[in-house]
Amino acid sequence: MTICTSNSPLFPGLKRRRLKIDFSGGHVSSDGGVLLIREIDRRLGLTDRIAGSMPDLRDQSKVTHSIRSMLRQRIYGIA
Repeated sequence: MTICTSNSPLFPGLKRRRLKIDFSGGHVSSDGGVLLIREIDRRLGLTDRIAGSMPDLRDQSKVTHSIRSMLRQRIYGIA
């Protein structure tokens, strides 16, 4: 059996809370994949670059959600 360890955590802490990742299959959450995708996106800046290349022709006084936030919601939802 291969045992892989890493000294640097993939996910940053949230305020005073630490995020613990355990792949033993105990308590399973459907949100785990989205957290991984979000962190990869933050590190690579993919949705930032895509949103930056898309012109926003909407009336900005009537905009509630940015192109970036809608793009992230759609991509993360599909993934």
